[in-house]
Amino acid sequence: MALITRSKCINMFFMSLIALLANNLISANVFAKTLPIGITLNMSGPNAQSSIDFKNGIEAFIHAENQSKRFNKYQIKLLAMDDIGQTNRALSNAKRLITSKNVLALLTTDISENVADLARLAGNNKTLLLSANHHQQPLNIKDHRYIGFLSQPYSEMFRSLNKTLKNSDTIYVSADNDYDFNAIEDAIRSISLKSVRKLTNPRIRAPKTQKNCTIVFANNVNTTANILAELTKQQNQCQMLILPVVEKTLLQKLLVEKYSDTNSHNLLFVSSVPLHRRNLPLIEEFIRDMKAYSPQAPYSHQALKGYLLAKIAIDSMFQSVNKVHTDSFIEIITLPFQLIDQVVGWVKDPNSNISKTTVVNSFSYLKRYDIGLDKTISVYKDRVLIKKP
Repeated sequence: MALITRSKCINMFFMSLIALLANNLISANVFAKTLPIGITLNMSGPNAQSSIDFKNGIEAFIHAENQSKRFNKYQIKLLAMDDIGQTNRALSNAKRLITSKNVLALLTTDISENVADLARLAGNNKTLLLSANHHQQPLNIKDHRYIGFLSQPYSEMFRSLNKTLKNSDTIYVSADNDYDFNAIEDAIRSISLKSVRKLTNPRIRAPKTQKNCTIVFANNVNTTANILAELTKQQNQCQMLILPVVEKTLLQKLLVEKYSDTNSHNLLFVSSVPLHRRNLPLIEEFIRDMKAYSPQAPYSHQALKGYLLAKIAIDSMFQSVNKVHTDSFIEIITLPFQLIDQVVGWVKDPNSNISKTTVVNSFSYLKRYDIGLDKTISVYKDRVLIKKP
């Protein structure tokens, strides 16, 4: 009888200890912890408005998420750093956010060349990177695992525009850097076999008299507006193809306000997010949350990109948190008793890399994810989140 009583006491002791550890695990990881997301963007340099809109969209979703209490007492926190539009500073900021601030995900709306560098940085540090723009060039397989895009590669964009390209005798490309120009040129030539010329400011009048021509724009929004305004004065007949890297909402506003240009019949926009489809649940939620966050903030394409990337990152984090808690509790109750002291140490000081890894895994395994579009999202090998907006 004494032996049975002693056995019961031992069992009760360990069950109490397990319950205590589980409670400590929850309180340490749920009730007293923030979940940081990082962004580095141009908030004070030239062309800052586009980045500010992107940040507004992220903050609108985070505000709504924290209000919803879905994470119990977890708080999503945005860590934003200003890079003034300078590439070196952006990479330095990103490295600090990942290695010193331990962000669980990094969001970006940077140009393709910078996205490639950020992807390598994220891959080396096993951190999720979600980008509004595609990197356009092949990445190391390891780096590719840690990234997701809203925008398709140029080759896929132009495939759907094959008719426009084939009807053009000449194709001009206006890009801020050689990286994007070369990627666009390769994509166009692989589809249409047309010659591609670079459009620079000194040659802005070159296509003036041509009718069957297309000009592709991959510049910052202000440069694009300046060139379009000049071409409009010349009554240029070319088809103007505006890629997603150019902020559509802001460009349209600039053309009207600065240049009094209301003639947009020859502008063809390629969008990566469906802002025009106001009946979609995602767009309804976006407008509602933007209004609750800041009634003055515009419902721009760039803001929607930030909102959408934040939603995907935070939903991956939510799945990650649930998985860590469940797996950790199972590990506790199945460990040999002599390892309990190590578990206590882990509960008091959990390894932040575990959370980063589970966030990446949760994102990678997203399949048939209903985000409020007319079709679900699945993360496949190409890592492109929205195929056709």
